[in-house]
Amino acid sequence: MQRTAAVAAAITIIIIGTPGPAHAAPGALDPAFGTGGIVVRDTPTDDKLNALAALPGGATLAAGAQGPDTLLVRHLPDGTPDPAFGTGGSVVIDVGGLGLTDVGRGVAVQPDGRLLVAGSAGTRFAVSRFMADGTPDTSFGTAGTTLAPAGSAYGSASAVAVAPDGTVVVVSGGTGFTVARFLADGTPDTSFGTAGVVSGTVAGPSPNGGGSPIEGPSAVVVQPDGGIVVGGTSGWNYGRHLIAVELTLVRYLPSGARDPSFGNGGVVRPALTPGGSSAHQVLLRPDGRIVAVGAAGSQPVGGLPDDVVVAQYLPDGTPDPAFGTGGVTYTDVTGAGGDDAGTDAALLPDGSLVVGGYALRDSGPSSFLAARYTPTGTLDPSFGTGGVVADVLLPGRIFEQGLAVAVHPSGPLVIGGKSYTPATLYDLTLAAYQL
Repeated sequence: MQRTAAVAAAITIIIIGTPGPAHAAPGALDPAFGTGGIVVRDTPTDDKLNALAALPGGATLAAGAQGPDTLLVRHLPDGTPDPAFGTGGSVVIDVGGLGLTDVGRGVAVQPDGRLLVAGSAGTRFAVSRFMADGTPDTSFGTAGTTLAPAGSAYGSASAVAVAPDGTVVVVSGGTGFTVARFLADGTPDTSFGTAGVVSGTVAGPSPNGGGSPIEGPSAVVVQPDGGIVVGGTSGWNYGRHLIAVELTLVRYLPSGARDPSFGNGGVVRPALTPGGSSAHQVLLRPDGRIVAVGAAGSQPVGGLPDDVVVAQYLPDGTPDPAFGTGGVTYTDVTGAGGDDAGTDAALLPDGSLVVGGYALRDSGPSSFLAARYTPTGTLDPSFGTGGVVADVLLPGRIFEQGLAVAVHPSGPLVIGGKSYTPATLYDLTLAAYQL
């Protein structure tokens, strides 16, 4: 059931900032977006953004949650809500009409402009499809939504992708890595795995013995040949807050079997740092090389992520020696005592890479983080300060966290996430940066 009409009158779009110069330097907030480059969506409930997509014509789609319901918001190129989408630019929907707590975590745009949103309805993963104007696409699943079977252990869907043949691929965590493939009408693709689903652990044997596996896929990309690369985290929990996890990539053949020619039996788990690592986004370069973006720790097991990590691999899963140092680049923004993470990324036409995320300082407020890397993995000094921007956007707010990235062909870089004060709770927040 859609609830946009009931909440539309209570929504306030807050524009914060001071207009900048007409031609700002790369890394500066874009004065053509919002006011001073920032838009905050404030409602009486929590608003959280988890995913962004660049739409034709320069619009940006945000997916997340408003209170207990899935939220979609379409912003025009200037940052204002698009009145042609949903009600006043927003769709707030009780996924499947189940009355459960819903959230959108991943978004993809089909070639015909229809919108796919993956997330959860209660404890069941869900994938929904919407028309370009925000109305549910009733030709997909049941009333626009496909749900995991009741009682399944697949967990919340974290990412969705559209394959070249029009099938829809969704990844979720629960027990191991779960990959589900659906036909264009939302029914399971029975040619994939077992009844359309592949699920299993990928962490391998515990290096220290004992413990329980921790595995969470966060990203998916479908290759031109139909192969599927899933990125995330896998490892072991030994109790008493001792956790050993590593950035993990898994490649599946179009049949759903793991690709034995990729990494070790279809799995790549590099030991990047003693403190562990994770992948939050996976991208595919035109030549088949794979880019993984996330966070890496420098503390003993159980420590928080310290640095942004960008790793690049050849198509067979071996580290790319032409990228960074041995295929990896680390970026420490906040220094000792701070925690930095890359949460999303996008490739630019010239082969460079932009990363969005957050910088969590040991003392002082957290902030959005934007970084730009050259095709060889070095920070681009023409962007921000030494390739990085991590300024606090909203002074006086307790918390800012960048979670998603969208880049339009003519710019800008839009980073979306959330910010918090006790008075306003969590607010969906967007910032646009010049490229």
